Amino acid sequence: MVTMQKPISSCAILIPILNDWAAFESLCAEIDSLLEPRDLRIDIHVIDDHSIPDHVPELNLSHVHAVYKTRLVNNLGHQRAIAVGLVMLSQHKDYDYVVVMDGDGEDCPEDIFRLIDRANSNDAIVVASRRHRRETITFRVFYQLYKQLFKLLTGRIIDFGNYCLIPSKYLRMLVYHPGLWNHLAATLAHSRVPLEKIDTNRCVRYAGRSHMNFTSLLIHGLSAISLYTEVVAARFLILSLGMLGMSLLGIGIVVVLRYFTDLAIPGWATFTIGLLVIFVVQMIMVSMGVVFVVLHRRSTSPMIPARDALIYVDSQQEVNIHSSHAIKRSVT
Repeated sequence: MVTMQKPISSCAILIPILNDWAAFESLCAEIDSLLEPRDLRIDIHVIDDHSIPDHVPELNLSHVHAVYKTRLVNNLGHQRAIAVGLVMLSQHKDYDYVVVMDGDGEDCPEDIFRLIDRANSNDAIVVASRRHRRETITFRVFYQLYKQLFKLLTGRIIDFGNYCLIPSKYLRMLVYHPGLWNHLAATLAHSRVPLEKIDTNRCVRYAGRSHMNFTSLLIHGLSAISLYTEVVAARFLILSLGMLGMSLLGIGIVVVLRYFTDLAIPGWATFTIGLLVIFVVQMIMVSMGVVFVVLHRRSTSPMIPARDALIYVDSQQEVNIHSSHAIKRSVT
């Protein structure tokens, strides 16, 4: 006898925002229109990453159940704003799933329900793998270079971003993962939770311009690699020890050629051995540096989002969604 899986009944959508309020209001309106034929409770939680000036979105929604706005005490950045929101939602017991998405419209709202449908048939976190991007050629080239460098250093491939659906059973585990404070996608890959992927296309922003530039991409990439510090360190250690061995072998070959053959040119052996000795010293220093980095990382207490993230919450408010002018209501 086949047991039917319980259909999803309640879902929270987590959206980090920094000044993109026009896009956010358009996104909420589109989500609301898509909900009309569906028997599904949706709450939207927007994390205001300390927008200046402070802003209360103006919403007029019919099918979204509630919208909550959490303002952070200072600007933490996109990934850490998401981490704060996930910690908050992990304390709610009435959500079956949490969807994380950007608020500018580039994550297509229609895909929310594809994520939900896949989650209903699989016991896994569902992530949106982007097939087509709309950024400039320069951005795409550097993004591909980042992905190849990430694979080279860590041995892993990350072809998805923040857009994902997290079942509540996995959420509590994730908020205790130190990497969540720096990079959501890398945390999902590093935590070894079961992942399901769906292919999605990146849509056009509703309004404004993207905050992502080369510097932001570089920081974003380094944040992802930081979760694999020990793996990267081990690879560098193996590489440096291999090069150290080759240098010592080279010194041995030079000595043999100098003293046991007639192939040596006067003065070349001393010069070559001197260069190889310098290289050997450098490899020893690199190896020691890598070892100390790993030992230091293991001896220090990491940032645990579940324990530390909520100190950055400044205020929490419920937004009135049933009029054209939003009104703040304090959340108790």
